[in-house]
Amino acid sequence: VNFNAPGEAGLLVRQARQAGFRGPIIQAGGPSVPEIFEVAGGLAEGFLSYEMFDFSSEVGQKLSKAYEAKYGKGIINSQLPAFYNATRILFEALKRAGTTTDVKKVRDQVEGLEGWDTGIYGPVRWTGTEKYGVKHQLLLPFFIVELQKDGTTKTRARVIP
Repeated sequence: VNFNAPGEAGLLVRQARQAGFRGPIIQAGGPSVPEIFEVAGGLAEGFLSYEMFDFSSEVGQKLSKAYEAKYGKGIINSQLPAFYNATRILFEALKRAGTTTDVKKVRDQVEGLEGWDTGIYGPVRWTGTEKYGVKHQLLLPFFIVELQKDGTTKTRARVIP
């Protein structure tokens, strides 16, 4: 199954289970497993999905606690760490460039951050030369998770490209 909107994904999972389908349901894109559980509930048990971040990791727990302290409890979309990671990369490049207006200097610093640890996903790794002609694609690990009956996820695989 390939769907991206979490609300629709949860509805499809719930309806498939209500119709009697007991086979595996695998999402090929669009994280937000907690939102899928919010719609499908326990019927989503066994649902497999791609996740961009492991919230059960030490970094994930720290990020979750900081988020909850500032914004309260709620669903944290797994894209949040990616945006936070990108912001950390930009701020480090701005600091190293010593400017916020010279875009060439900032760009050069972003490109030069290979190996710098953002504290979110680990060291910056750039790729993309073969496909895009420039080394501007940020290479990040991803995870395959299985949704449990209680709404938690169990990481089944960690993929480091």
